[in-house]
Amino acid sequence: MGEIGQVDDRWGSSEWVGYYAPKFQNCARKLKFGGVKLIIFNRKGVIQAHISEEEFQETFSLFDHRGDGKIQVSQVGDVLRALGQNPTEADVKKLTHQHRPEERISFEVFFPIYTQISKSRSNDTAEDFIEGLRHFDKDGNGYISSAELRHLLTTLGEKLTDEEVEQLLVGHEDSQGNVHYEEFVRAVMNATILTLLIPLFRRPIISLIPPLQIGKLVVATGVSKMSSSSVQDKLDKVPPVGIDAAGRFKYILIKVYVTTDPAKSPAKEQFKYVVRGYADCPYHGDIYDRFVEFLAKLEKGAYDSECVGGGRITHESKKITVFGYSQGYGKADHSITADVLKQHFPSDYEISWNNDGY
Repeated sequence: MGEIGQVDDRWGSSEWVGYYAPKFQNCARKLKFGGVKLIIFNRKGVIQAHISEEEFQETFSLFDHRGDGKIQVSQVGDVLRALGQNPTEADVKKLTHQHRPEERISFEVFFPIYTQISKSRSNDTAEDFIEGLRHFDKDGNGYISSAELRHLLTTLGEKLTDEEVEQLLVGHEDSQGNVHYEEFVRAVMNATILTLLIPLFRRPIISLIPPLQIGKLVVATGVSKMSSSSVQDKLDKVPPVGIDAAGRFKYILIKVYVTTDPAKSPAKEQFKYVVRGYADCPYHGDIYDRFVEFLAKLEKGAYDSECVGGGRITHESKKITVFGYSQGYGKADHSITADVLKQHFPSDYEISWNNDGY
């Protein structure tokens, strides 16, 4: 992502004018349900870090579509989220109940609402959410069924639509319909979800690239080179492991790169190893095709990848063995695969590798 005063490479030209669609933006919140903490997702806008007074008022004015220095009360929640807060709809209604939804309020009226919300900001961590979902991990293997997760997200808290849930689950379901919930939570907490653009008829084109935890307002004044940290941010969006929860299946080891300039080859000095393996893929090439499709859905044109070998995995209860080779891609460096798996799975997992067999 570009710095303030720059635009992300994906936009490139001033022809990109769209509209703000907060329903596509999600974030994590916690809900007490039967004494158990659950992770629930609600709507969220862009978050800005280190907001100056000028940027604060600028963000407020983005929602002023009449140019009278005011916003509609019905927009208060969106503006709060654009300023890095995470209010529920109940929070917003409580603080705006004295105003009609169609009423317009000034920045001076809005600011005390922002102050109250910011004082009660949640400090929930990924560990809190993971612990909540662990209650539904009946086998204790780090997975829950995607059907159960869908049910939680569409029926509890600030309910998500089926479409929103599908967006969150892309790339996280294995072939048996299970989700590794720790990987899922960390991906959601760290991922960047791309929104549509706000129409700014009196200003430069502005794109909102809102992460689920931290983000920036990016003003388009030109195409910028990505910094090393921006490349790493993009690599962090790609889950390191995606394998079936149990069984014996083929796997591949992949190098993922970030495309910093669509007109050039990706810079390959910075990359990430990822492991993918599924029983419903008869060939190693099928696994790679699925991964390439996932990258395109994650962010079209932002990534390149290279399969650097394959093999097989046996996944039992808290035990994983890596071995074998791929006729198409050759033998992966199983020691690297094992290291990726060890960093991903809990410490009580037994993970080993050998060069035996096919």
